[in-house]
Amino acid sequence: MKFSEFLNESPLPDSWDKDKYKGRLDFRGMVEYALERSKKIGEGSSRVAFVIDYKGRETVLKIAKNAKGISQNKQEISYLKDSDHDDILIPIIDHDVTNISPRWIHVEKAEEIEDSYFEKECGLPLKDFVLFVYRDVHPPKVLANNSTQKERGARLNRNSPLVKSLYSLFNKHPDLAYGDIARIQNWGLYNGKAVILDIGLDSTSLITQQLRK
Repeated sequence: MKFSEFLNESPLPDSWDKDKYKGRLDFRGMVEYALERSKKIGEGSSRVAFVIDYKGRETVLKIAKNAKGISQNKQEISYLKDSDHDDILIPIIDHDVTNISPRWIHVEKAEEIEDSYFEKECGLPLKDFVLFVYRDVHPPKVLANNSTQKERGARLNRNSPLVKSLYSLFNKHPDLAYGDIARIQNWGLYNGKAVILDIGLDSTSLITQQLRK
């Protein structure tokens, strides 16, 4: 069942108390309660991630631990619910609708991905691929090494669905940080396709490092 159903259906498993995730509970209490009952797989400056079972498979529950985490949750929910980007973002299962400020997000869990995947699919390593697309969509006033950009462009497989999806993402959301998207730790394989794991990522967060099998 979805995490919200898990919290609200009766009878509940004896080990969980649905009231812990309803109302205006403190962040520490929510995190500590989850930590007692599930495996923590990642933690950043603003959120903690746990692995939970959903329909017989492992999924990921992200819980905000401060106001910054709530802000990230809001941003991530808006991106993940945008059907225009279903093919490049990890699927969302459920999220907190009880609180105006969402405390948690429930998403699928991806498999590990190697940089060789991007070289084969896109013609470039991940960092070069993301940087080229970002600069192509948002060209800097002064490009220090234009020959490098041209060389990357010559190698880029523009017919790749992944390349087209990243162009669409950067075009629709110009404020996305290139550095976050270019981190291999922020990508995984889901149903055989490369997806971004954490679109609410801040530059200091390491939460996605453990969000893969």
